[in-house]
Amino acid sequence: MTDRCWDASYEKLLRGALPRLAEKETVSPDTSLKSVGLDSLAMVEVLALVENEYGITIPDEELSAGVFDTPGTLWTLVSALREQRTPGVA
Repeated sequence: MTDRCWDASYEKLLRGALPRLAEKETVSPDTSLKSVGLDSLAMVEVLALVENEYGITIPDEELSAGVFDTPGTLWTLVSALREQRTPGVA
């Protein structure tokens, strides 16, 4: 993945939760979230922020380790859940 596909709010919340990500000039969809400080505590924070920001609930069965690998993998799930909540609106 090379092109960013999310809105500014998503990038802002990731940068706020992951200080080492905030230091990067650009956030790539394939940036390793672990390499920029995502640990179990930050994962819970990101999860809560994403659910709150987008009015979604991420079901436990969707919370596999791979979901939090990169901004792109997490956004794929967020987008799918938003689409289910409001069909036709991205």
